[in-house]
Amino acid sequence: MEDEAGLSVTEPPSPPTAAKSGRPGASDILCLLVGQVVARARLVLLLAVALSAFSGWAVTTLGINTDTTGLISKDLPFRKTFAEYRRNFPWFKATVIVVIDGASVDAAEDGAARLYKRMSANRGQFISLFYPQSESFFRRNGLLYLSIKSLERFSDQVASAQPFLAELTRDPSLRGLYDVLRQAIDRLGTADGKPGQLAPVLDRISTVIEAQSRGQRAQLAWSEVLSGDTVKKSDRRRIIVVQPKLDFKSLTPAKKAMDQIRAWAKELGLTPANGVRLRMTGSAAIGSEELKSVTVGAQLAGILSFIFVTILLTLGLRSARLVIGVVITLILGLLWTAGFAAISVGTLNLLSVAFAVLFIGLGVDFGIHFALRCREERGEDVNRRQAIILATRGVGAGLVLSAAAAAVAFLSFLPTEYRGVSELGLIAGAGMAIALTASLTVLPAILALWPERADLRALPDWHKRGAGQAVQQALTRARRPIVIGALVLGVAGAALAPWSTFDRNPLNLKDPSTESVATAIDLMSDPDTPVTGISILTPGLQAANKLAKKLRQLPAVRSVRTVSDLIPKKQQEKLDIIEEVSLVMLPVWRIKDTAKAPDMAARRASARALQKAIGTA
Repeated sequence: MEDEAGLSVTEPPSPPTAAKSGRPGASDILCLLVGQVVARARLVLLLAVALSAFSGWAVTTLGINTDTTGLISKDLPFRKTFAEYRRNFPWFKATVIVVIDGASVDAAEDGAARLYKRMSANRGQFISLFYPQSESFFRRNGLLYLSIKSLERFSDQVASAQPFLAELTRDPSLRGLYDVLRQAIDRLGTADGKPGQLAPVLDRISTVIEAQSRGQRAQLAWSEVLSGDTVKKSDRRRIIVVQPKLDFKSLTPAKKAMDQIRAWAKELGLTPANGVRLRMTGSAAIGSEELKSVTVGAQLAGILSFIFVTILLTLGLRSARLVIGVVITLILGLLWTAGFAAISVGTLNLLSVAFAVLFIGLGVDFGIHFALRCREERGEDVNRRQAIILATRGVGAGLVLSAAAAAVAFLSFLPTEYRGVSELGLIAGAGMAIALTASLTVLPAILALWPERADLRALPDWHKRGAGQAVQQALTRARRPIVIGALVLGVAGAALAPWSTFDRNPLNLKDPSTESVATAIDLMSDPDTPVTGISILTPGLQAANKLAKKLRQLPAVRSVRTVSDLIPKKQQEKLDIIEEVSLVMLPVWRIKDTAKAPDMAARRASARALQKAIGTA
C-alpha cells in the first residue's frame, strides 16, 4: 500500500507481550496514534496552524501584573483586611511618591514648594496631591508638635539670633551680612560671646563662597545656619504624595504622569546641577517601571534561551530536517502554552512570566529524544515513516512517563496560597503535557512530509567517532568515586540546609537598578523616614488607643501612631514658650524701613571691616 508520498509503509510487528495478552500496551496505543498522524500529516499540520492562530489571538489578551500583593491569594485573612483598608483609605492606592533631596534644607524646601505649586496649578491631571509642608494647618501649628525640650532649644536659638535677624531685616544685603558677622566677631571677647556657634556659620559661608568662586552653584541655607543643629539626611528631604490618573492602555500606566512631573522639575531647575535631586517611587511608579522591566527581561530571556537551544540542537542532531522539525514543534508548543495561560489565568505575574524559559528548556527534551530515535531507526531497509513508528514504540512510553513526572512536579504547586507560584505551576504543568502532545503530533507530521535531503553532512558526526562510547566507558570505570562523591555532596547539602533562609521581602523580587525600587530601598533604610509599618483597622478611636498602648510595650515595635497623635500634647506649656518667641521676634517683625541697596564701594568697605575683625579676633 502506497502512502501520500509514494513510499511503502510496513507497520512493525507488535511486541510479543501484546500478542500473547491480546490487549494493546501503552506503546501500541502510541504507535496507533502516531501512525494516524503520519497517515494524515497534512491535516495534522493544518489543525496545528489553526490552533496556533487561535492561541496567538488569545495571547494578545494576556496581561502582566507586577503588583506583588497579587502574588498571594486574595482569600487569605490579611489580604481581605488589606482590601478593606484600601476601601477606607483609597488615596493610598496606586501612588507616586516624589522624593526631593536638596544640598541643603532650604534647597529641598524651596524646590518641593515650587514643584507642588506647579502640580497644584495642573491638579486636573491627578486624582489627589499631598504635601505636608504646604498644609496651612501644619504651617500654623507645626511648632506644637515639637517636644518641650526641642521647643525650648528653638526659643534659645531665636533669642540669640534676634539681634542679627533685626540687622539683616534692616539691611538685607551683602553689606548687612558682613556687618552682622563683624558684630558677632566683636562680641567673642564679651560675656555674650559664643565662639562655638560662630565657627559653623563662618564655615558654611566660606564653603558657599569657595564654591561660587569655582563657578559652582551654591546657596547659604539660612535655616541650617540659624538652627545650629546637626542636619540629618531626612532634614534635607521633602516628599510629595501623588495619586496620578493611570493610563491602563499603556504598558506603563503611570509613565505619562511621571514624565510630566520630571518635565516640570526640569523647567523649574530642580536638577543635580542646581543642588536638587528628584526621584520617584510608590506602588504606581514601581508597577510601571517593573512592568516594563519584566516584559523586556522575559523577552530577552526567552530569545536567548531559544537561540542557545537551537545551537545545541544543530550541534547534536546534525540534520536540518530534525533541527527544523524540533524547532517548529517547540515554537508551536510555546504558543499553545501561552494561549493556555491567557485562557486559564488571564495575567502573568512576576513568577509565572518565567514559564516561557521553563518550557523552552524542558519541552525541547521530548522532541530531541524522539528525533534522535527516528534517526537511529532509519536504515536502508526501514523508510522514514517506518522509522517514526519504531521510534514511537521505542521511546513513546518513556516520554509520556517523563512528561507526567514533570507535570506532577509543577502541578504540586497548585494547593499553595502563594498565587504567583501556584499559577506558575499550573502553566508549566500544562506546558509539559502540551510539549509532549506537540512532540507526538507536529514533529512526526513534519518528519513524514519533509523531503529526504538537507542533512548537515558537512559537519562532523561526533557519535560515529566513539565519543559517546568513550564517555560511557569512563563513567563506568569511575562509578565508585562518582557514587561516593554524590553521597558526600548530598550529606553536605543536608548539613547546610538549616542555614538557608527565606526572603520574605517581595521588594527583592523587583529590579533593584530601577529608580523606583532603589528609591524605596533608600527610604526604608532611613530610620527618620518611616515608610514601612503595619496598618491596623479598629472599630473606633478608643479601641485604637487601647491597642496602641499594648503595642508600645513590645520590644519589636519602634513607634505606634493613631489619630490621637495628631493632637499635640502639653499644648498650654508649648503655647507659653511660643508666646515668648513671638515677643522676642516682635521688634524684628515691626521693622518696616530697610536700607537702600549698597553700591560696590559700600560692599567693599564692609568686606574690609569684616576681614579686619577676623584678623584681630
